[in-house]
Amino acid sequence: MLGDYLPLLFMTAAVAALVAFILVASSLFSRNRPTRGKANTYECGMTPVGDARKPNRARFFVTAVLFLLFDIESVFLIPWALNLK
Repeated sequence: MLGDYLPLLFMTAAVAALVAFILVASSLFSRNRPTRGKANTYECGMTPVGDARKPNRARFFVTAVLFLLFDIESVFLIPWALNLK
């Protein structure tokens, strides 16, 4: 039984090793030259007006929750309806 999952385990280990290698190689070979211009916030030439932090309306949150609710419901309802045939 464990032998059936051996290719999956090998592939997961290979992908994890590749990700670790790429992260280490990119940190070793990258040129990191922090300057004052890079540290500044990018503003597209316009002077900012007002506060950037505005409260979100709860209506958008309710819409997102309802979407997730009906999306998850459809995931369970479609197989049940197909099994009902």
